[in-house]
Amino acid sequence: MGHVDVGVYVVLAGREAEQVSRWASQLNQEPSEACAALRAAVEVESVETLQGVVARHLWTLRDQCFEELTDAIQRVPGRELDDAPLLKLLHPMTPVIAASSAPFDTNTLASVDAPSAVARDTLVALQTIAAQWSGDMRASATHAEELRRRIYEESVPERAQRGSNLWFLHYCLASTLVLTGDTAAGARELATSRVVARKSGSTQGERSSLARLALVDVLRGSVREAGAALRAARELAPYEGAYTLEGAGTEAVAEVLIALERGEAVDLRQLDAVEPTAFTWPFFTLARARCALLGGQPAQAVEAVRATVAAHRVQDGTLAADILAAIYIDAFLGLGNERAAARAGLVVREPGPTAKTAHARLALARGDVDAAARLIEELSGEAWACPAREHEITCLLAWESAARGAVGAGVARRFAALADTPTARRILASTPAWVVQAVAQALPALARDDFEARITGLVFAEIGRSTVHLTASEQRVFDALSQHERVADLASALFLSPNTIKTHLSSLYRKLGVSSRREAIAARRTLVREEIGADLAEPRRAG
Repeated sequence: MGHVDVGVYVVLAGREAEQVSRWASQLNQEPSEACAALRAAVEVESVETLQGVVARHLWTLRDQCFEELTDAIQRVPGRELDDAPLLKLLHPMTPVIAASSAPFDTNTLASVDAPSAVARDTLVALQTIAAQWSGDMRASATHAEELRRRIYEESVPERAQRGSNLWFLHYCLASTLVLTGDTAAGARELATSRVVARKSGSTQGERSSLARLALVDVLRGSVREAGAALRAARELAPYEGAYTLEGAGTEAVAEVLIALERGEAVDLRQLDAVEPTAFTWPFFTLARARCALLGGQPAQAVEAVRATVAAHRVQDGTLAADILAAIYIDAFLGLGNERAAARAGLVVREPGPTAKTAHARLALARGDVDAAARLIEELSGEAWACPAREHEITCLLAWESAARGAVGAGVARRFAALADTPTARRILASTPAWVVQAVAQALPALARDDFEARITGLVFAEIGRSTVHLTASEQRVFDALSQHERVADLASALFLSPNTIKTHLSSLYRKLGVSSRREAIAARRTLVREEIGADLAEPRRAG
């Protein structure tokens, strides 16, 4: 899906300038007229009348008269809201109830009479949001497809008006695309939403679009762009009305995630006042978990996910499921419990790029280098291409090379280059310390000194320190070592030549960090004890 040329909505073929002028005049009068109609409907004390007025002025009331609209809806007795689905949709308690206990049935809105194309557009956009409240991203995607069709295939001249709802349509479409995992298309729609909002004179729309764009950019690893979007948002007028809660929370979470990518100190208290919404909660959880992991507190990351899962419905194949599975895997790896990490990874049947990256780290930590290589190849596909993925692949390739016993010069240079990338500090720090040491040894002396100077202050992961990554042949020699003292005896027992045994022993000793058969046998006993201990450690149930 490409960008929309905003000019398409400005060129009104066959329309007279007088008609365009009349639309603009009507728009300037509409907020006061909409509010007057709302007040009259409240005085009538008829829920049916009130819903009819709200439907007729839906966009204007939500966009410019939000407080008065909310007050009017809150006057409606709760038992009568079920007969007024539009009013129920706009009630401030509905998102909370939909997320925690009773999902909002968006199908009930089919009975609402939207008397204009603008009202129908707005209603479909709100349906995408309502489905997100309930965690039903499949329903949200269905409504978003209808919204996409309306935007790109239906001509609605009123969308050319200053203050129209067009930016909001792109904004809602973008949000569903992001939450269903298509962050690239979502970012494009948010960029379009921002442009349309600016051209139509909606400061609130422009700031809201920039804030969400900052979140998506930082998730994709475009950290500089995310920072620029956040700064541009904060140069605009403060949020008002319907955009206040969502906007402030989005910007706070984006600021934390940007700082974490840059390796900067973060005070999580700035998130204490944030009330996560249907769009922001996966990012909110990611921020808290990443902070815990970088701070060496993986147990806190696990608890952050557990608290989130208890409060939200999570569907497989969504951005939220992808993020939560990755956090679980990385947190249990940080706790040294590979079995729990593996079980956590199985919770998601359709892992996205974030979870698949965590799966690759798990495979490497467990010594399954070939499985990790296959996952790295999958991650390299164009469908998931973005800066974050490229940085993560570089780190995984360095780990894979170190696990195989030899870091190539090209891989070492690519990895060392990340140290020159200020926005890749978090990803760089996720690499095990022993891998970083192996990379440093593979660099020329001058490059090594420069690399070590640039990574000063970074605390690298302790993943896989007790795991020795051996080939199948090396493992056979390792297992037989305690039973045969001489090379000739090993060769005879394993049906290999003495020279082959010597080659395997040389590689084995290097990977173990030992220099003799006696030291290798002692190291094997230690590794066996650690493996048995991990098997006996039964984690709390994930999810």
